[in-house]
Amino acid sequence: MGAPSFTLAEIAARVGGEVAGDGSVPIAGVAPLEAAGPGTLSFFANKRYRNAYQQCRAAAVVVEPAEAEAPGRNLLRVANPYLAFAKAATLFHPARAPVAGIDARAFVHPAARVDGSAEVMALASVGAGAAVGARSILFPGVVLGEGARVGQDCILYPHAVLREGCTLGDRVILQPGCVIGADGFGFAFDPEGEGAGPRHYKVPQVGVVVVEDDVEIGANSCIDRATLGATRIGRGTKVDNLVQLGHNVEVGPLSILCGQVGVAGSTKLGMGVVVGGQAGIVGHLHIGDGAKFGAQCGVMHDVEPGAVLGGTPSRPHGEWLRVEAALGDAVGASRRLTLAAGALGDSSGLQSARAELLLQARAFSEAMRRFGTGGVYLNFTREPDRVIDAFGSEKYERLVAVKGFGRWTAEMFLIFRLHRPDVLPVGDLGIVKAIERLYRLRKRPDAKRIMKVGQPWRPYRSVASWYLWQSLTL
Repeated sequence: MGAPSFTLAEIAARVGGEVAGDGSVPIAGVAPLEAAGPGTLSFFANKRYRNAYQQCRAAAVVVEPAEAEAPGRNLLRVANPYLAFAKAATLFHPARAPVAGIDARAFVHPAARVDGSAEVMALASVGAGAAVGARSILFPGVVLGEGARVGQDCILYPHAVLREGCTLGDRVILQPGCVIGADGFGFAFDPEGEGAGPRHYKVPQVGVVVVEDDVEIGANSCIDRATLGATRIGRGTKVDNLVQLGHNVEVGPLSILCGQVGVAGSTKLGMGVVVGGQAGIVGHLHIGDGAKFGAQCGVMHDVEPGAVLGGTPSRPHGEWLRVEAALGDAVGASRRLTLAAGALGDSSGLQSARAELLLQARAFSEAMRRFGTGGVYLNFTREPDRVIDAFGSEKYERLVAVKGFGRWTAEMFLIFRLHRPDVLPVGDLGIVKAIERLYRLRKRPDAKRIMKVGQPWRPYRSVASWYLWQSLTL
């Protein structure tokens, strides 16, 4: 049987588009702009690829309605070029139809039920009481546990596992190696261990996983069974590769979870939630419908519907961008401040070094104030008044000094200067004096030990309290 071929007009009718040019041109396949040639269809939807579009040799290109006509080029105008291209590509690459039957090398328990139109390939295993729906395909190495259920028109690629009691709806796709229904991560600490010493006692995971219709789960992703009840993946949700969903997680319909996302146990995601790659969501949260999270976002609190968040810890996307921009400014100002302070070690030209330090201290102060406008730095310490009052101004200055030279010292000084100007030295001269004391500290034999205390320079909520606490242990 030959490869399928369609005219451009036929494809336009299938995808709901309008032809600009020759509708009778034959199309025998699809290709990206750079590789397309005569007889192929490509698409242009991202302005970054305009050069490739202008040089494209495709027989026709799918474009947006507003795209200008090009002499000698056939266009297929549609409202959503990417969607139309996907539908056109499906014409040339339809889904594999099942070859009905059970391979003699497969294991199917006598108590299992496999529809006569389904295909079970060699080395697949179907446990007792399991069921496989019409036209579903089980590739080699697939394992269905006891009582597992597979709906109609499903595809389970090699080594996918659907453990006992778990259910797939219709038209579900499991990519190679994904595991549905592994035990949830639940342990109770037993300090006695029945006389054998402390241990982590495993909590039985007796729930199931329910995957609704039209869900696709990527390669090597894991969805844990519930401790009690069900872990549930809503209709039409798409899960990328290497995603981990903990026990009793609920993902609403039409959600998107990108690669390496992790969602901890009992968190509930609403409908249409989009989670960027490597984002992490802690347990027992409620995420509203339509919420969106940027890549590597760290979500530690409930999220309102429609919110767009970024960063770790997560914050509104616009605020996160402003904070990152301000952080870059502060880092640059801090470096200049450090260089200016270092010049104080040279007794010659001390007056000019003081002047330069004063200038850079002002610049750094201004950069750090930008954080305060969003409440990022002003709210770092949970009890700043109690902390400062307990140590007093003199001890506080010592705490500033022993924390190391450069960014952290000036930063911490400015944080508390913003908190309590009545307790701390006021004015740029106070900053200069603090850094002068710090420079003298660097000459001490034990300076290396003192200056090693710390962690990466990032705006965590409790960082100021943490540094003060660590200072007491020196």
